[in-house]
Amino acid sequence: MAPERQSDPSPTLSLAVYGGADPDADHVGTLHFARGGAALRFDYAPAWLARSDHFPLSPLLAADRLAAMDTVDQAAALQDFLLGLLPSGRPLASL
Repeated sequence: MAPERQSDPSPTLSLAVYGGADPDADHVGTLHFARGGAALRFDYAPAWLARSDHFPLSPLLAADRLAAMDTVDQAAALQDFLLGLLPSGRPLASL
């Protein structure tokens, strides 16, 4: 009998982030996360950073600032940014 395969309880998931309608030219980067509260991570796309008109998701999430943060601080900054995009009060509590 073959050994039972155990699946990873919290596989890493990814979400592509775009700054415009063109999926090739406007790919800002990728948000990495896992179910169960694992640390968030955002990686800017090299092609995005090479553009003369690139911009950060937020001034606090500029590529050089993210690179200088440890994993915990980066995850906290990303969580704060993402929570700021959601409605506050009762709508947020219902999520």
